[in-house]
Amino acid sequence: MMRRIMRTGAWLVLTFAHTSLFGQLLQIRNYGTNDGLPQSEVVSIYQDGAGYLWFGTFENGLARYDGRSFQRPALPDSLVNCAVPKIHQDRRGAMWIGTDEGLVRLKYDPATSDTTLDVFTTANGLPDNYVTSILEDSSGVLWIGTRSGIACLSETGFVKKITSAGGDNNFVYALALANDGSVWSGTEEGLNIWRDDLVETLTTTDGLAHNRVRALLCDRDGVMWIGTAAGLTRAENRRLRTIEGKNGFRSANISALAQDQQRRLWVGALDGLFQLDPLLFSETPPAKNQAANGFSKHENFRRIGHGQGLSIDRIGALGVDYENNLWIGTWGGGVYKLFGNYLENYSSSNGLPAATVYSFWEDRRGRIWIGTSGGGLAIVDDDSLLIRDTRHGLPHNVVRAFDREPSGAVWIGTQQGAVRVPSEDLINNSKTWQIHTKQTGLPDDRINDLFCAPNGDVWLATNRAGALRYAGGKFTALNLERGLPSNTINSIHQDRRGRLWIATTAGLFLRDGQTEKVFRRNEAGLLEENIYCIYEDREGRLWFGTRRGGVALYQNGAFLILNSAQGLANDVVYFVTEDQHRRLWFGTNSGVDCFEAARLAEFLNRRQDEDNHPAAAPEKIKPFFHLTAVHGLADNECNTRASWCDRQGNLWFGTASGATKLNPDRLPFVAPTPRVHLQAIEADGRIHTFHNDLQLKAKNSIIFQFRTLSFINETYTRSQYYLEGFDNDWLNATADGRVRYINLAPKKYTFHLRGANALGMASTETTQLRFEVVPPVYLRAWFILSSLVLIAGLIYGGHRWRLRQISRHNAELEQLVAEKTHNLQETYDFLANIKDSLPVGMLVVDNKRFVVEANLTGAELFGYSLKDLHDQEIHNLLASETMTRDMLWAALREEKRAKPSSNGHLEHVTNQSGLEIDGLRRDGGKFPCRVHACNVEDENGGLRYVILTCEDISERRQLEQNLVENQKQLALLDLLAGMGDILNNKLAGIQGYLDLLKNALTMGVSRRDDSGAIKPVNPVEVINWAHGSAGEMNAILRQLTEFGTYMAKAQAAPLDLRNILHELSRRWAKFLAVKLPEIAAPLWVNAVPQIKAGLDEAIRNSREAEATEVVVNLEMLETQSRLRLILTDNGRGISPELVSKVFLPFFKTKATAHPGLGLWKLRQLVQQSGGTVEINFVPKGGTQLVVTLPLATPKQISKQFEQEPYVAGD
Repeated sequence: MMRRIMRTGAWLVLTFAHTSLFGQLLQIRNYGTNDGLPQSEVVSIYQDGAGYLWFGTFENGLARYDGRSFQRPALPDSLVNCAVPKIHQDRRGAMWIGTDEGLVRLKYDPATSDTTLDVFTTANGLPDNYVTSILEDSSGVLWIGTRSGIACLSETGFVKKITSAGGDNNFVYALALANDGSVWSGTEEGLNIWRDDLVETLTTTDGLAHNRVRALLCDRDGVMWIGTAAGLTRAENRRLRTIEGKNGFRSANISALAQDQQRRLWVGALDGLFQLDPLLFSETPPAKNQAANGFSKHENFRRIGHGQGLSIDRIGALGVDYENNLWIGTWGGGVYKLFGNYLENYSSSNGLPAATVYSFWEDRRGRIWIGTSGGGLAIVDDDSLLIRDTRHGLPHNVVRAFDREPSGAVWIGTQQGAVRVPSEDLINNSKTWQIHTKQTGLPDDRINDLFCAPNGDVWLATNRAGALRYAGGKFTALNLERGLPSNTINSIHQDRRGRLWIATTAGLFLRDGQTEKVFRRNEAGLLEENIYCIYEDREGRLWFGTRRGGVALYQNGAFLILNSAQGLANDVVYFVTEDQHRRLWFGTNSGVDCFEAARLAEFLNRRQDEDNHPAAAPEKIKPFFHLTAVHGLADNECNTRASWCDRQGNLWFGTASGATKLNPDRLPFVAPTPRVHLQAIEADGRIHTFHNDLQLKAKNSIIFQFRTLSFINETYTRSQYYLEGFDNDWLNATADGRVRYINLAPKKYTFHLRGANALGMASTETTQLRFEVVPPVYLRAWFILSSLVLIAGLIYGGHRWRLRQISRHNAELEQLVAEKTHNLQETYDFLANIKDSLPVGMLVVDNKRFVVEANLTGAELFGYSLKDLHDQEIHNLLASETMTRDMLWAALREEKRAKPSSNGHLEHVTNQSGLEIDGLRRDGGKFPCRVHACNVEDENGGLRYVILTCEDISERRQLEQNLVENQKQLALLDLLAGMGDILNNKLAGIQGYLDLLKNALTMGVSRRDDSGAIKPVNPVEVINWAHGSAGEMNAILRQLTEFGTYMAKAQAAPLDLRNILHELSRRWAKFLAVKLPEIAAPLWVNAVPQIKAGLDEAIRNSREAEATEVVVNLEMLETQSRLRLILTDNGRGISPELVSKVFLPFFKTKATAHPGLGLWKLRQLVQQSGGTVEINFVPKGGTQLVVTLPLATPKQISKQFEQEPYVAGD
């Protein structure tokens, strides 16, 4: 008997040990004193007409919240730390604050932007200074509830209303306005109903739950809800009914009441927060166990507590804002916001056995089965949770699929086998289960999906063995050998036409009767062959979610694709499901997208005609709703086939961080648009009033301060503005909600403002403010008119004088023109006479870029005859790899300008010493050509001719190259000579140390120390000296190796000088300031890669010269296709006589550890890059280094990108 009892007890433990209360994690956020709330005890909540939230505390005043910060209004010192039990805004916009020190009115005057403050106490007619409640009736009269009665405030002043019962019956807690116009007041001794001057009192003898009435609410149906110290009473048609409940609600000490936009009633008590459906308690309640107002069964009445994210049970105040967020004031926990009431999350933090959810299923009792990754099976039944894992008989704790046979048997697919449960009611009795694994004959026991066919066949989608069909107690395989594209099966489905679809990682398999077909990538329009899921909607359309190809609709033998290019959030689609309103939901890596199924199918059909009619094809379709973690989704990353629509219409989504239960009927598809408030306008150094037609001065600075008052998720609230008359489109505001305009032109403007909430919904109406910038005095009409009259008189007088001058100068002008024409002709004759005697080629080019004259040398240079050279376009003769045709022509025109002077000679303005570009011979050959240009202008300054002298400098370049090689050899001789001296000195030192060591070891040697005393030589010291000299020799040899590296010519390549300069600035930031100009885009130069090390050596020299900053300037020499880099430091400088020596190897101005090769290296690298470098003496101190480098051509840059992708720097 004892053994039987023990076995029975053990079975009960295993069966019920994992059944527990289960809380849904609601979207709740807490605001406390760290966020700016004055105190954690909040006793009143109110939202004003503009959208601001006001919070009153128990003993530290009040604060206004704008979604960004809590601001405390300016109050007298006596009211700063007072209690604020009530806040109200009247129909005129004045704010009324009920405190324990009296009644406060804050009144804003839009005409003057001033806020006035009035305080009313017993001296002004209040029955008591402790104001507990405020109400405005239908006629605009304010009812003020106090601890000693009620006072009504009208235009004539306060009128007291005190019951004849006196005492605690006049201790007012709450006021409410009934639909019939009567005012209800909750007191310490019952409920008073006021009609004009008549009052009726109700107590427990009339049906109240308790005489102490602390909260009142008249709901949208006209029902009065009465919160007492021992429960909730409902009053309808003068009948009182006390609400029964569970979880201690029957005797709850109620402190606050509120009703949201879904008509749910929220009850705040000193021992918890409760939610209930008021229709359940009406005179005609809905049927038992049926939902009312769209609630699920467990939402008809429930308690919100720790399991749902509310950590404080003592509720002090409740409020619902215009976006249907519930605000909960607590005693000691600050304020909580409950938002996103359209969904609930289930995760490991509130009872789910594992965070990752793979599958869902609903049994006949309405329970939801959830398959997790590592936590086994979780069955949700209202607020209870039943867990079944390996301890209860499951072969593995990773559960991927569920389905039910027509007989009622339930199949569970796991990571290591399938389980057949004869009935869902036998889930607690594992002895009745049939478990199929490799040990029992399955070829593969990793089950990815399950499908129970109407004929009773069961299909298992395995990971390596294809699709397994279970019939008659046996498994048969449909695999790669039998026609499947892959043995890895993701999903199996039989549509309503009886066709079998099998989704694999390598294609889609279709069996239609005796016909079999495989769809692979790019077949019939399918873009991706790895198919994750199959879904058949209510209209019989088949949808396939793919790994990287979006979602595919199968229709008429072809696939229509919806992917990110057409409006889908992500191309990875894990699941497809449908709600009761025929909307499709696609789970992706970026949240869940919702589309209307019929509209989406129509869109895809129109997309099918895109090839034939591309102009008529729509580009994108906007999702009906896009659900992400911002809206409360457990995680943006969904899981494969992890979706379900239950019988009540709720959607279940499995994600990487838990399960989300969504009620689509509550989604804010059409939500209140966010309210935007223009807080301040600052211009001309002062705050302006909020009215249109403001006038501002010219040379102005105007600042707009505004807020978007949306509280769904303040982090993602956005504001947009648009200044009509200045801006071209809407602009996004910064987080601080400020925008500044300066020096607006004199005219009229309109400032538009709108907001967008966290759901992406923008304001339908914009806030507008018109203003005008008035012109200065000198631009006003009267001043301009007077000035015009004055100017007209001056013009008339000047005109008469000018006529006399013109007649006198006409003769002089004609004579001057004749002289200039004669001089210009002499110039042309001179050129004609000397052109053939010039040793270089000469070309005369007109302003249309054609050769009109040339000499024989020029014809021979370019390989033409004189006749053929005429009328040749200059670009057929001269070209540059680094300049376009227009750039080259501009460079030739700017090289030297010539203008006829008054004496007939040409005046020259020289910009350059010549251009080195490519000469193009007639036979296609090229030669380096140095070109000098001179412009000849006409009398009006226009270009007439460009005279070019062209010289073949091939031999000169060869000589220059030989000269450079000779200089390198001379530098190498200098280096070797310097190295020889240094190495000789070091070797002599080492020899001396060794002799000293020998004597010290054999005979003993003494020496004088720094103080003059004679001490024996320590052999260890001698060895250390010799070791130091050897180390110095090693360093010198490394420098010699480095010298050889810089002597070798490196290959130049495009480098971004902007990146190099920014890296140098950061590297030396701890030692000196490297001040860079603003560089908006990359600066591509063609240089050897070691140029960065050379510039680094230059900055090191500046630091050793005791400089504290290096100023960097850049000059673009576009006509030469070069860039000039100028580095100027503020060090001790260098004398003019040493400037010529700084580029010699091993040259140093003072004894330092540095070898003296820095500037020598830099010159070698610059010369190898085809550039120049020089040092300039700065008279006021400091040194200037000028480096000129060639710019990289577009062809060189593109070639560099092909070899190595470019990564932009900062």
